[in-house]
Amino acid sequence: MTRRVRLFLTGLLLMAPHGAFAEGSNIVLAPGVDMTVEPSVVRIGDSIQVSVTGPGGTSLALPAPLDTLGPFDVLGSEIGTIDGRPRLTLHLAAFDVGSLEIPAFDVPVTAGATPIRTRPYRITVESLLPADSAAVDSMTIRAAHPPLELSREFRWRTALGYFLVLVALGLLGWWLYQRWRNRPVVRPAVVAAPIVVRPAELVALESLDALMARGYALRGLFKEHYTEALDILRLFVEKRLGIEALDQTSFELLASLSRNGLSIRGLAGMSALLEEADLVKFAKQMPTVESAVALVETARAWVRETHAEATAREAMSPPLVGTPARPTVTPTVTPTKTTPETATPTPPAADEPRSNEGAS
Repeated sequence: MTRRVRLFLTGLLLMAPHGAFAEGSNIVLAPGVDMTVEPSVVRIGDSIQVSVTGPGGTSLALPAPLDTLGPFDVLGSEIGTIDGRPRLTLHLAAFDVGSLEIPAFDVPVTAGATPIRTRPYRITVESLLPADSAAVDSMTIRAAHPPLELSREFRWRTALGYFLVLVALGLLGWWLYQRWRNRPVVRPAVVAAPIVVRPAELVALESLDALMARGYALRGLFKEHYTEALDILRLFVEKRLGIEALDQTSFELLASLSRNGLSIRGLAGMSALLEEADLVKFAKQMPTVESAVALVETARAWVRETHAEATAREAMSPPLVGTPARPTVTPTVTPTKTTPETATPTPPAADEPRSNEGAS
């Protein structure tokens, strides 16, 4: 449809009298353009829906912001589609009674098309009050009833009854609480799980293997590598030899190991490990990857040698002060009564000098 034909049809529709469309709520504004108003009879405050549907292939836009449309208040507006055609819907409400007219308004059409001009439409707005006068008279506001006077006489019997009920409820609650408090409680038997203490040397060797698997030296994290390696050795000393090595300096640790009876070889090995680690941690010395790997191998050998030395020393003598005692089994010896007849003479030692009688 050309623009001239649209203008011609719009002019014809605007020239039509109001009576031509006032009879129905569905109004054809132009070919493919219609307007729907519902309902046509409402009461004060009821919602009125005015819908304008445009032709297919176009899109409608909201008109300029409106608060009122003639004697009607605009409650809201929305744009949607129905059967592929755009639709603009306005929600109106009237607060005056009588025959009110919805004035014509323009609906913008996008893409530069001519706006759609609606037509006026009359709505009958009825009052909320009934039409007959008898019903109106029955709704006349009347005076309220006078306030009721309450009796000021105190009712002792009622108060005593409430008091006795409260006392009975309190005694019942106290009895229930005492019964619940003195109830027999069945506690489940708790069986402690056996504590498995793994050997300190095995834990230390596994920790050194895990340190190598983390690959600190390959990533250039030498400080972390040396710090964790010496912490593993300190923990081994604490668990195996009973020395609080984690809280001691290098000098204090060597002194404690010496008092504990560690061999000179073991002291020299630990001293070399501590000195190398202190140079990396505190003197900022940059070691090589090979020296970092060699430190772990030296630590492994020191753990094995120290464990073997401590085991041999425990087997030969009682544990020293500060050394964790290991369980020992003491055999039970039953003393026997000896007599001079059954006593067996003890042979003299090899280096004991013999008597002169024996020599003669």
